[in-house]
Amino acid sequence: MLKKLWNYGRKDSLIRDSFILFTASSIVNVGAFIFHLIMGRFLGPANYGILGTLLTIVYIVNVPINVIQTTITKFVSQFKALNENNKISLLIRGSFRKLFVIGFFSTLFIILISPLIAQFLHISKLNIILLSPIILFSVLLPIVRGTLQGLQKFNLLGLNLILEIIFKLGLGIIFVYLGYKVNGAISAVVLSFLFPILLGLFTIKNFFEKKQTDSFDQKKIYNYTYPVLISLTLMSLLFTIDVFLVKHYFEEELAGFYVAASIIGKIIFFATFAISQVMFPKSVEKFSLNQSSKTILKKSLLLVSLLSVPITIFYFIFPQFVTLILFGNEYMKINNLLGIFGIAISLFSFSYLLVLYNLSISRINLIFPLIFFVILETLLIYFIHTTLLQVVLILTIIMLLVFIYLLFYTFANKKWSSSQ
Repeated sequence: MLKKLWNYGRKDSLIRDSFILFTASSIVNVGAFIFHLIMGRFLGPANYGILGTLLTIVYIVNVPINVIQTTITKFVSQFKALNENNKISLLIRGSFRKLFVIGFFSTLFIILISPLIAQFLHISKLNIILLSPIILFSVLLPIVRGTLQGLQKFNLLGLNLILEIIFKLGLGIIFVYLGYKVNGAISAVVLSFLFPILLGLFTIKNFFEKKQTDSFDQKKIYNYTYPVLISLTLMSLLFTIDVFLVKHYFEEELAGFYVAASIIGKIIFFATFAISQVMFPKSVEKFSLNQSSKTILKKSLLLVSLLSVPITIFYFIFPQFVTLILFGNEYMKINNLLGIFGIAISLFSFSYLLVLYNLSISRINLIFPLIFFVILETLLIYFIHTTLLQVVLILTIIMLLVFIYLLFYTFANKKWSSSQ
């Protein structure tokens, strides 16, 4: 039976590619954890606090990164399915030119206002200046990765992801060891974006060499980008707004407990994220060829279940072990939150997959209910926040409602291919 399952997994592209990207993502996540562990020890609390503040800016740019990558993936997948390689070349060249200009002038703007940012954050102006190129690199990197994802070259995409963490960790250790402290750590983070861009451009260089003989309506890209931006922003808010509200309403120690429990819960999302990234271009390709993508969705939901359900059960049965391994004895008060957090984040993982699936087949009328759920989550936590358990329960209820809505929205609509 195990041999049959193994052979089936090797032949099924969704399972095989999900495993490839899952492995790469796991290496990246472990590397990121080691990076923070080493930086925390090398820099000390004060300097590590500065680094953490600066990295928060990096996390903020993740939303536009995801939007750009999702949009590029969508259209590259579509053109690939229709054998329109010249249009892929046009898309990559045009996106690179426009986003380079936007990123370049945005970087200059950050440098110009660096004294104001430094004064507000109580850090050195040089810290901000060294970080500023991340704006340029963060709009170019998703072009490369979106292209690889759309072409379904998941081996190269996984390698690109791993390269980022290798440079971040390697250069970070070297620079900090040489005495550059926070500036060295920030330089490592910035350069860790640059090298994957260069490698990625080399892997897709053929598309820069193609003659541009075709054209396409670029308004379709812009019209698609807006709902993607709004949808992914709303999902990010559903995923993070509870932490900000807890930080506002609870004392520091309790807020710290909640953040720790939240991080443990979100392991489930990061573990299942690769599945949605593999599902997306495969669904776009099916849709573009007027083929039903329903089977891909069902398989993807099953794969998310196979990862999220066992982890959640483990959180319920062995909360002390999980807390002790990841955060230590000081955080044992979060044990009663882990299982419920596991349910909440599992539901979010299903919902995120459903959002990406609907975007892959150009169903974009799902935004207004998501806005409602973000507002509802905010209001419920605003009025009910006596204990951390109450907040986690509210989060779980909201995630359940979002999942039910998206499940109904997805399966009530009978259109599974572009010809229907």
